[in-house]
Amino acid sequence: MVESTDAQLLSPLGQAPDTETAAIPRDAEVLSIDQVLALDLFADCREEMRKELTKRYLREIRSAAFVGTPWEKQPPVWLRRFRKGDVICEEGDFDQTGFYILNGRVKVFIASQSGLVRSAERERGGWLRLFRGYATRFVSGIAELVEDPNPRRSIPTDAPVDLDRQNPVLELSSGDLFGEMTCINNYPRSATVVALTDCECLEMLAPILRLLKEMSNRFKEDYKNRALSTHLRNVPAFAGHEGEIQEFLKDRIEFIDRNPLDKKESEIIFREGDEPDGFYLIRNGHLKVTKRVPGGDVVLGYIGRGEYFGEIGLLDGVPRTATVSALDTVELVRVSPEDFQTLVDRFPDVGVRLRRKATERQMNTQAQMERQSAFLLDDFLGKGLLDARNLLLLDLEKCTRCDECVRACADAHEGITRLNRVGERFDRFLVATSCRSCSDPLCMTECPVGAIRRHENLEIVIEPWCIGCTKCAQNCPYGNINMQVISLPSSDKEGGDSETAKKGSVLKQKAVTCDLCAGISGGPRCVYACPHDAAHRVRQEEFPIYFPNVFTRESPTGVAPGAGKGS
Repeated sequence: MVESTDAQLLSPLGQAPDTETAAIPRDAEVLSIDQVLALDLFADCREEMRKELTKRYLREIRSAAFVGTPWEKQPPVWLRRFRKGDVICEEGDFDQTGFYILNGRVKVFIASQSGLVRSAERERGGWLRLFRGYATRFVSGIAELVEDPNPRRSIPTDAPVDLDRQNPVLELSSGDLFGEMTCINNYPRSATVVALTDCECLEMLAPILRLLKEMSNRFKEDYKNRALSTHLRNVPAFAGHEGEIQEFLKDRIEFIDRNPLDKKESEIIFREGDEPDGFYLIRNGHLKVTKRVPGGDVVLGYIGRGEYFGEIGLLDGVPRTATVSALDTVELVRVSPEDFQTLVDRFPDVGVRLRRKATERQMNTQAQMERQSAFLLDDFLGKGLLDARNLLLLDLEKCTRCDECVRACADAHEGITRLNRVGERFDRFLVATSCRSCSDPLCMTECPVGAIRRHENLEIVIEPWCIGCTKCAQNCPYGNINMQVISLPSSDKEGGDSETAKKGSVLKQKAVTCDLCAGISGGPRCVYACPHDAAHRVRQEEFPIYFPNVFTRESPTGVAPGAGKGS
């Protein structure tokens, strides 16, 4: 037997424990690979398991601290024996193992009393009546406290079957598994488990549990039936048809595991715009639902065990309306589009309920997007983008920061670039520091010599007689006019002859800004030179193409193309 100290049972503060190592309890009986594989649990996959375990655990380790094999150093499975009344695990504990019951019976329950902490106003005596007082108290019960039009009928726990909401007690026996979420995802224990009889359990780390789920057909079949039964009980739309639906789906469903920590797997289940590939039930884990908007993603919500998603695309025959991604190791049950359609055709009332829920979700999403759209318009206006007649946009999903655009600008303007690859960001675009040809060009208001003017094509042009007073640069709200230091012969300043010019030169500055490469064939050099099609010069009438969530007639913001200040 391998023993451990109390210190070994603790994980460093703020760090998730390793799912492949654990301190072995003092009362555990460590088993050899042969002893493990001799158990009935592995009867239909002994050879496959032996190959995997041998490859992983029987290689030799030689170091100053240890000589042996990984199995001897950290066995991934051991035997535990419990007496009647023993507490096997307690809710809230942080562990790394799952349990498989070899014989005996256990009780799964939530020991904490159900209820909420509530605050209420209370009477106060004397001069204290002038001040409002509050009392905080614990109110027991569940149903009478939580109003929910679609209440869960069970409480999700780390067991094959969830606990009944009104009577949260469950009995498990030989062949049952519990502690899976703790084992795979390092979640705290979700329930307390006590031995009802003397029993033996196989306690295992994540590698053994994963191999079982992959290789044992017997285990997978039992696991699938229990998982499906649990899900159907928790979907209100299936009420009254759970048995029939389970019978219909039991040989048609597909289990999908996704681990975002595994670099070989993507955390994305599907993306907004994808064609619908099925209806999903969440067996384990947590997922995030997001929708794309300018500037990033809006989180529509988080969903977890016992919930479902993916029905909207199938019911409406449209691409996915949101992106769903895994936050941790998740296990999903997928129903194909064909089987989903057969299901709603065979049980019309189920289809009606799913449709009602889908409509509710769409209305909630629409309300959230309306709030977001109002924010987007404020952001668009706040950045002064609606006042622009022409923007230089850099698509950050394509841009490689090669600076070819900056160099091309300098080459076209005698070595002086008018482009700075910094600026405001909106949606996936960087609004580069380059003249916007504003509808209200404040830069023109105070030039003492009229050297900054607007041509007929609306671009802002600085004439050669600029005296470098900096007024235009100071008045540009976006920093798009630069003062370029240049060296001038002293004769240019003093009106002297060539002999005077030999005496030296003086430093002066001139205002420079983007002139849209006027007079140069092929348009703006920065756009022409970009090898990745990331640079775009966008006129105001093209804004709806680049910012569709702001410039749409259907948008709740009501912004129409061309809106803004008068020209």
